[in-house]
Amino acid sequence: MVVTLTASINIPHPHLSAAGGRWLVTLVTSFAFSLVGLLVPNLYRQSSEELFRAHNGVKFLNEFLARHLLVYVTYFMALSLTASFVPEWEWVKTLMTLVVAITIGCYSFGVYNSTHQDRFFAHHHGCAIKRCRIKISREDIWNLCWPNAIMAGVLFLVAFSSIFLVQ
Repeated sequence: MVVTLTASINIPHPHLSAAGGRWLVTLVTSFAFSLVGLLVPNLYRQSSEELFRAHNGVKFLNEFLARHLLVYVTYFMALSLTASFVPEWEWVKTLMTLVVAITIGCYSFGVYNSTHQDRFFAHHHGCAIKRCRIKISREDIWNLCWPNAIMAGVLFLVAFSSIFLVQ
């Protein structure tokens, strides 16, 4: 004898609404503006002999991963103040304050790490000249960038997930 039990569980299924699409555009645009905001002064600095720095690409990546986190503060605040969430997910709005606080902490920690990256290069690479041509290994790039990369990845996933909760 086989007994089959079925239960009806109503789990809300988020989807991308028109408003969610606009929030996605907002997120991507903010991300792009953050990149341009760091790229322009970086290019000016690299065009000057006295301000030129070795391994600029790796340093730029680490700095971008740290400084773009500020985008998420604005994004999450705007989302919490202006967006209408799907009714089953309205409770997420109350978590936004905590997410903003975590984001500010991540930003502060990330910028601290990026401002001390020259110590990393001195310790792991030993270059002291501005025109160092020794290639940085992928392992060293990861060792330098992993805290900022992890924070950036987690916050991006939270921000990206939120677009599916907006009605």
